Amino acid sequence: MLVILASQIGNLINITELSNTVGLAKVTVEDYLFILENTYVIKQVRPFARNLRTELTKMPKIYFEDTGIANLLSNQNAENGISGASFENAVFCELRKMYVVDSINFWRTIKKHEVDFILDFSNKFIPLEVKLIFNRKRPTSLLYFKEKYSKDKCYLCRLEQLNDNPYDWLELIYPWDIHSEKFNEV
Repeated sequence: MLVILASQIGNLINITELSNTVGLAKVTVEDYLFILENTYVIKQVRPFARNLRTELTKMPKIYFEDTGIANLLSNQNAENGISGASFENAVFCELRKMYVVDSINFWRTIKKHEVDFILDFSNKFIPLEVKLIFNRKRPTSLLYFKEKYSKDKCYLCRLEQLNDNPYDWLELIYPWDIHSEKFNEV
């Protein structure tokens, strides 16, 4: 079950599908997920929703608290480079160091608009998309969230160096900027 979870980092987790895949009763899978979460192996991130009629699902996303275990289970190593899912998981771990887990959500609509993380602080939302490589393509899901919730700024966390940003409403940050005043002054 852990190997399957490691292959689904940053994805929605369907407990019925997981139980069918591993051949365990749904109740047993739920018990195992409870144990894994309470022993800090994994963390389930709940969806952000203000309008339940237009927001999609109640299924959580799965992240590993320990990226070493996740990488070991998914057979990743430094020689193969980092995957987008591993990078997203690492950003989640950094967010977990600074914020209460209940304030970390994700957002997804019926139309498949998705933002990786919504940091929710008493109706003050910080949308954060994570991309290993930002190819300057218009981040439509972030733009959709920005317009829907009247946000002035959205954030995109990436690794590669960029000298230009074509969008004045989009703040490009590195993973280490999550700890800076630049990100936390929102």
